[in-house]
Amino acid sequence: MDVDGKSLQRQPGLRSECVGIDWIHYCCLGHQLHQGVLETRLINYMGKISFSPYLVHGLGNQFIGKPLIHFMWNNFTGREPGFWKECSWLFAIALYIPILIWLADIFWRLVDAPSVTFAKMVEGKCFG
Repeated sequence: MDVDGKSLQRQPGLRSECVGIDWIHYCCLGHQLHQGVLETRLINYMGKISFSPYLVHGLGNQFIGKPLIHFMWNNFTGREPGFWKECSWLFAIALYIPILIWLADIFWRLVDAPSVTFAKMVEGKCFG
C-alpha cells in the first residue's frame, strides 16, 4: 500500500488502518505474546461463523435491531434527541449483538456447515 501525505489528508483513517494491518501481520509472523490473542477460543469461533453474521445481519437489523432501538428510546431513555437517543442506541446494540451472534450460530449450524460438507462431497465425486 502506497501511503503519502496527500492520501493521509484525504483519508485520515488510513493511518490507523495501516497500524492495524501491521499489528495483525506482526502477530501472524509468530510473536508468541501477540499471537496468543489470535488463537483464543473466541477468535477461532468467530472465524468459523464469520460469514454467517454477514448473511444474517441485514434481516436482523431490519426486524430486530431497528425496532429494539425504537423500543429503548420510547420506553427507557426518553424521547429527547441527543445524548439519550445515543444511549438508547448503545443499550440496544448491547442487547442486539448477542442475539445476532446466536442467530448467526444457528444459521452456521443449519445452513453453512452442511452446505460446505455437501460442496466437498460434490467436489470429491467430480475431481477426486
